[in-house]
Amino acid sequence: MRPVTSAAFAALIALATAHDSMDMDMAHNAPEPTPATHTPDGPISYFAYRKHSSSIIAHIALMVAAWCFVLPIAVILSIARSKLALLSQFLFMVVNASGLLFGIIYNDQTPDLYVNNAHHKLGWAASCVVGAQVILALLLTYAGRGDVGSTATYEHNHAAFLPVSTEDHADHYRVHQHRWSRDSGQATDSNSSIHSPRSSSESHADYDGFEKPELPMFVTLGLPENAVSRFLSKRLLGLMPRSALRGLNLVYNIVDRVVLPLGFAAIATGAVTYGGIMRGRDVFNGLAHFIKGGIFFWYGVLTLGRYIGCWADLGWAWNKKPPASVVGWKAKVPSGEATESFVIFLYGVTNVFLEHLSNAGQAWSSTDIEHASISVLFFGGGLAGMLLESTCIRGWLN
Repeated sequence: MRPVTSAAFAALIALATAHDSMDMDMAHNAPEPTPATHTPDGPISYFAYRKHSSSIIAHIALMVAAWCFVLPIAVILSIARSKLALLSQFLFMVVNASGLLFGIIYNDQTPDLYVNNAHHKLGWAASCVVGAQVILALLLTYAGRGDVGSTATYEHNHAAFLPVSTEDHADHYRVHQHRWSRDSGQATDSNSSIHSPRSSSESHADYDGFEKPELPMFVTLGLPENAVSRFLSKRLLGLMPRSALRGLNLVYNIVDRVVLPLGFAAIATGAVTYGGIMRGRDVFNGLAHFIKGGIFFWYGVLTLGRYIGCWADLGWAWNKKPPASVVGWKAKVPSGEATESFVIFLYGVTNVFLEHLSNAGQAWSSTDIEHASISVLFFGGGLAGMLLESTCIRGWLN
């Protein structure tokens, strides 16, 4: 009996040891628990999802560098027709493509925590628009080199800024036919400030800040001269008629002016997606605040641009507006004050009901009434400003 008992006891000890060893192996080989993607209130945000954070941080850093630093410099150089414009645009494409790569990697590693968000669609659309603009820049660079307007000798006019009387208004804008089309001509005198064009052999560095070169008709952003560039210039010039070049140049200039607000919207929606905010009906409350902040931001950019002399040919730089004989169709553009009033009006009219739409069907809260009253003030003030800047209304008042 004793040998049987000893054998049974040994078997139990061996079984217990094997079971403990199996439990330890299973605990060691068990996969790590995946982070929860939902809470009782709904899905968590990408910000709260801690896994693979290095990829999203790299994506954010590269996109901010591309859209907030590199692209504004590229736009400024492009509008100024600088030879560095195409190089800066290529730099933007490289930084932006790197940011897109990290974003694709992060999306592949993580679940979709913000279904049907606007950032993905808007980000790809903005990147495609800038990519198309770079292709247009290449086409216009090579095709525009053979254009008469781009190869003609630059002529320069000297414009001194002197006060003139109202009676001298007619003589004030009697300028040379090749005068720089973007010059406001503000406060210049026909006898003392408009000089004959200088010799083309003079260096561009010899001119001061008030002398502006006659710009070519088409964008001709500089590329190194070589056999390939000369071949492409001849081929593209023959394949693309002058009317097509005009159309492409118009599209290029329009993209130059709208790409920065488009990038601003892409970054704003990126912040919304990363933070997991503005879901469901909360989108109306978020839109009210984002529209308000966005309009005030771009209103500040507009005012800063006017302060440093931008849009002087439109009369927006607090200068006397040039007549149609100098700036053509730009003479019909509304004044800078009318544009400012429209920006204020736009904020008011878009925010009157947005705050309450997040509580649609319910009683108006004090917060809803507060936002609506502020919006009505901006709505009315902007509308009054536009009416006072209207030539028709001012004619009635006079």
